[in-house]
Amino acid sequence: MPRGRRYANDRVPTIDEIRRIVEYPDRRIKPIVYTMASSGIRLCAWNYLKWGHAIAVEKEGKVVAAKIRIYANEEEEYYTFISLEAYNQLLSWMNYRKDSGELIDDDSWLMRNLWDVTTSKGKGVVTMPKQLKSDGVKRLMERLHD
Repeated sequence: MPRGRRYANDRVPTIDEIRRIVEYPDRRIKPIVYTMASSGIRLCAWNYLKWGHAIAVEKEGKVVAAKIRIYANEEEEYYTFISLEAYNQLLSWMNYRKDSGELIDDDSWLMRNLWDVTTSKGKGVVTMPKQLKSDGVKRLMERLHD
């Protein structure tokens, strides 16, 4: 039998690599990258993340970070934290969706497919949101290298 590797075949991205990645012109990139870099979550966590799982942490009346519920209602469920910058990116993304007409609540998926905002503005309903699962997040990141 061949010997198995005792290490992962990946590495932490450098600050310069992260800076280049977040410049990609897809408004979902910053919330995804900031959240993953800040929290340390795995790619498959996106299959479970909903808006209600991101809970602002306040100190002296100001939001300073957020607590995120990972793998909600699963045996592996746990909490982790994200930076204020990551939370603000998620909040900005959710506000953009709301401003575009999507009905946002605690059960809304954190990441969703893109939609044509030019035809949906002001109508109160955006196309039925389709969750962007981990495989979609992975494809989005792979597009950055093309």
